[in-house]
Amino acid sequence: MIRNILITGNLGYIGSVLVPELAKKFDVTGLDIGYFKNCNLEKDKKLKNFKQVYRDIRKIKEQDLTGIDCIVHLAALSNDPLGQFNRKITYDINYLGTVKIAKLAKKMGVKKFIYISSQSIYGVSKKDEFLDEYKSKKNPVTAYAKSKWLSEKFLKKIKSKKFQVVFLRPSTVFGSSPRLRTDIMLNNFLLNAHYNKKITIVSDGLPWRPVLHVQDLCNVIKNLIINNYRNINGKAFNIGLNGGNYKVVDLAIKVLKKLKNVSAEITNTHGKDQRTYKVSFKRIYNLCGKKIITKSVDYGINELINYFKKLNHKEETMVKKTIRINHLKHLVKTEIINKNFEVN
Repeated sequence: MIRNILITGNLGYIGSVLVPELAKKFDVTGLDIGYFKNCNLEKDKKLKNFKQVYRDIRKIKEQDLTGIDCIVHLAALSNDPLGQFNRKITYDINYLGTVKIAKLAKKMGVKKFIYISSQSIYGVSKKDEFLDEYKSKKNPVTAYAKSKWLSEKFLKKIKSKKFQVVFLRPSTVFGSSPRLRTDIMLNNFLLNAHYNKKITIVSDGLPWRPVLHVQDLCNVIKNLIINNYRNINGKAFNIGLNGGNYKVVDLAIKVLKKLKNVSAEITNTHGKDQRTYKVSFKRIYNLCGKKIITKSVDYGINELINYFKKLNHKEETMVKKTIRINHLKHLVKTEIINKNFEVN
């Protein structure tokens, strides 16, 4: 029976939504280096059944895992631009950090290890192919995607009956969070629409991107913790909205339909984006049922429109706190972290 859960990277975009949800039912420990602890757009709620540990995933200790039944491993330099910023550090944190915590977790008797991977491991797909977890080729293009695929392969090797590993490959996430990110597509469109009345698409707008609301991802994680499903040890699941494969330009059009006096421009300054993929979600729906993922793109757009109004922050504050690579560069420049991304 799962009682005590450790969430790595809990002070990020997804973790800040997941922790309050899981703390309703479990004793939760958050383990985070703290890069983005001050990127909260609203005050963190005080939660019962929760404690915070500040630790670099590369320096995790046995004492951090004592009594832990389940780990949700979110900690990573997350998304492609951030991963490309320093490829070696991306490898060290995302892959070697995962190796270290997984080995230690197995040694300390952790029962379940839920690894948050990424659909970016698919890289490039054929036009009409819906990517399947096992039948489709893995073609990671970026340092971030490569680190995720390496981690999956390592974890699959060390799984056992007593150390169960499950891989979740989320679509591009959208929706509000106390530590919102606006360096991901739909959230970025809404940020620029709100403050600048303009959406800029830097590719040709034609890449396919599956999408998923952050709360729905948290619902799936919670479901996998609560339910003792058979035959999922070592299995991977694409997580995304049913019918949620969109071209980038079509997502922009959805935003334009919701907001007046907002324009859009396709600049193609980054050229054709090689990362394009449509994804099948049959396996997760067959496992958890169709009601596990329900929040539509329109729901997310309305939610973010209202969230920006509610926050009423200046654009400067939003850009500083919600675009992760900007914040990380600031931490390096001000020597809060060193060249190895260790906290000074």
